[in-house]
Amino acid sequence: MFSETPVPVLCRQGWHARLSEDGVTYVRFGTRMSDPNGTYIYRIGPIPDDRSCTTIWCYGDNGVAWTCSLCGRPIVGLRPVPAA
Repeated sequence: MFSETPVPVLCRQGWHARLSEDGVTYVRFGTRMSDPNGTYIYRIGPIPDDRSCTTIWCYGDNGVAWTCSLCGRPIVGLRPVPAA
């Protein structure tokens, strides 16, 4: 069940954000590997544009997807995100 919180436009377009003390990093889901760690592959960068992004393999968290700091949802796949 999705919350009643409005989903930001970027999240509906497949871009999400991770907020930290260093600022904002934009994230797009790549794929999930079927290895023992449940590795997630993301594209991350300073702006929501693939040309400015780097590929990151996330396997140290043992198959736990990153969570978007804007919409609060796990950053996985291209499942539809309902409009507010």
